[in-house]
Amino acid sequence: MLVTINPAPLDSPLLPSYLPKELVLKVYDRRFAIGLREEYYLQPRTYDTEGLYRQYVDSRRAPKDYFAVRDEIDTFGHPTACPPELLEHLVTTKIDPYFASECAAYRCLQILQGRDIPKFYGSVQFLDGADVLGLNLSVPGILLEPIVGVSLDIINPASFDIQQVIGNVLHIVDTCGDLGLVNYDVQLGNFIVKADGSVVMIDFAQSRLRKPDESDLEWKRTKWRQDEWGCVGCAAHRKFGLPYVRSFKYLPPSDDEN
Repeated sequence: MLVTINPAPLDSPLLPSYLPKELVLKVYDRRFAIGLREEYYLQPRTYDTEGLYRQYVDSRRAPKDYFAVRDEIDTFGHPTACPPELLEHLVTTKIDPYFASECAAYRCLQILQGRDIPKFYGSVQFLDGADVLGLNLSVPGILLEPIVGVSLDIINPASFDIQQVIGNVLHIVDTCGDLGLVNYDVQLGNFIVKADGSVVMIDFAQSRLRKPDESDLEWKRTKWRQDEWGCVGCAAHRKFGLPYVRSFKYLPPSDDEN
């Protein structure tokens, strides 16, 4: 969501001296996770469903992590047979690591900010949720530079040099890997095409940094399996008819990874 704030000085030397007047506020709250709510057949929240979920969490019957929640859901056979509070908790645990992952990604990709990715202005925490946009206690969020353009998944290819646009997209994906990031959710909708044809990548919630002790071979295996280049290239081939050739940049030396 786009928010307007009063400019204020910041202490961090890594950030501009003043915040711009308008920023994008991205919150990590199950109630606003529209895509996940649709995926798990969750109805729009109500006071009653919120009350049930609070009681469920307070009862300490709620599983502690995402995989434990999935295991419990499996006992019902299908998400539509589950109690709504269990599905609410599934979304809660699913998005729990997103905030930390995205903050880490923006720090890792700092040299790309303002060009290939939005500028990152910091994080916020909503402590008085009942009075602020319906947010609950301790809802984290990040503040980003607004990007004006069209999402690549709905772009009119006749309006741009689509070959050049996809080339820019693949360059950004490649550069993120060079900087030590693997993204587990790369899709066309993660890219905004500006009026001049330049591209900005967004959404790093489902990403991680290369671990300090991760060997070159382990890193290559991870990147080869995930194949972010292929996620974009194949999607562009299907949608725009562009030729696609897989990148072998991260091909591991062992036969079992081919």
